[in-house]
Amino acid sequence: MLKAALAFLIVCGLPLLAQQGRGTILGTVTDPSGAAIANVKVIVTNTGTSFAFQAETSQEGFYTTPAIPVGSYTVSAENAGFKKALRSGITLQVDQRAQVNLVMEIGSVTESVEVSAQA
Repeated sequence: MLKAALAFLIVCGLPLLAQQGRGTILGTVTDPSGAAIANVKVIVTNTGTSFAFQAETSQEGFYTTPAIPVGSYTVSAENAGFKKALRSGITLQVDQRAQVNLVMEIGSVTESVEVSAQA
């Protein structure tokens, strides 16, 4: 009876070990006129671990990085003909869908525009 109870507790407790707090960072990338920019490389980087998640914008300029661990992040976007856009100070909470929209200024990729804010 004791072995059965112990086995039950172990089996029921295993899923709890695999659960971690996760959230989603999503948004749109546009030019200064508000037009969506397709095929933009978006990199979402955890500032605590330096682990990066990569996404690419759709034809509508939309990107998403679902089910990423909670923590502090920066979001950057790069595309030919535009300055690199960078947003820092984003704190992702458990089950949060943080919307981080980026506006890319026209210019060369070697230039960048940084915005510091909290989602």
